Amino acid sequence: MATAEAFDKINMTPEEVKNMTHMMKDPKFMELFADYAKEMSDPNNRKEMEDALREAENRGEKVPGFPEDKELLIPSTAFCAKTKNEKTGAKVFINICYSDKIAKPKGTEAKDKSGTAWEIPYSLGPAQTDVDKRGAACEVHDFVVATETHHMARMDKRFKNFLVETAVDAVQTQRAVQLSRDFSLPKLTYKGPNKEPKMLTIPKGPYKSPASHPQLRAGVRVPDPVTKKPKSEKKSRPVAESRSATMTPVADNKECPNSSGEVEPKFEVVYRNHLNFTKFWDDNANLPTEHEQPTDIILRVELPKVVNLQLLS
Repeated sequence: MATAEAFDKINMTPEEVKNMTHMMKDPKFMELFADYAKEMSDPNNRKEMEDALREAENRGEKVPGFPEDKELLIPSTAFCAKTKNEKTGAKVFINICYSDKIAKPKGTEAKDKSGTAWEIPYSLGPAQTDVDKRGAACEVHDFVVATETHHMARMDKRFKNFLVETAVDAVQTQRAVQLSRDFSLPKLTYKGPNKEPKMLTIPKGPYKSPASHPQLRAGVRVPDPVTKKPKSEKKSRPVAESRSATMTPVADNKECPNSSGEVEPKFEVVYRNHLNFTKFWDDNANLPTEHEQPTDIILRVELPKVVNLQLLS
C-alpha cells in the first residue's frame, strides 16, 4: 500500500486532484484501473511494454499517451559498484549507467591552479530488490550520468572512484540510508532483477539534474575524453597538473557502543598528490607508482551521531 510520504511526492494541481477524486468514485473506472494494475504486475507484460517503448525511442517516434512535458530516458550500462547498508548489513549494488540526456559534468578551476573541482549531474532511478549469489536479499539502485562522465571514468581510475563516491552519497541522501564508504567493483556491468536498467522520465528541455555533493567534489582534472590530439601536438602541449585523490583505508572500526552510549568513529587517511595526466594518454606504461611522495594528507572521520558541527569541541 502506498504511504502518505509517497503521495506527498506526487506533484498534482488542484484540478488534477479534483478529477482524480471524481474518477475514484466511478465503479467502472476502478474496475478498469484494477485490471490495468493486475496486468502491469505481470513481469512478462511489463517487459513487453518496456521493449515497445525502447523501440519507439530508438526510432525517434512519439510514444502515444506519453506526457508532453516529459522525456523518456533509456540508460546504457557501464559498471557496477557494491557496498552495504550499515544498519541492516544487506549488500547494496549501485549500477553506474549513462545517457546523453543527462547534463555534462562541469569543472571549476581552483583559484590556486591546483586542480579542477567537478560537479557530476545525475539521475537516480527507483530502488529495487534483488538477491545475491547466495540468495540473500540485496538493494539495487541505478545511478545515471552523462556519456561524457562515463568516458572520463573509463580514462582515469581516480575519477572512477570519485564517481562511485558521488553515487554512494546520492543514494544516502535521497534514500535516507547509511551506506558503507568501502566499496568494491565486481565484474558486472549491471545487477538487477531484469538484467537491464529501468527506464526513467525526466523533464523535457534543460534538465536541471542533481549534482554531486560539495564534500565529494575532488580536484581531478582529466584530458578531453572524446577528442585526442595528434601525437605531433602532444609534445608541445603544456603540462596540466591534476590533484588526484588516492584513498588508503587505515581502520574499519565497527560501531562499538560502550556503557555511556558513545560510538567509536570510523576514519581513513587520504594521500593526495599532483599528477601529469599527459604521461599516460597513449598507454598505461607510465602510471604513477604507489610509492610517490604525497603532497597532502587528509584525515576523514565519520561521526554518524553528530548533527551539528558546533557541538564539537
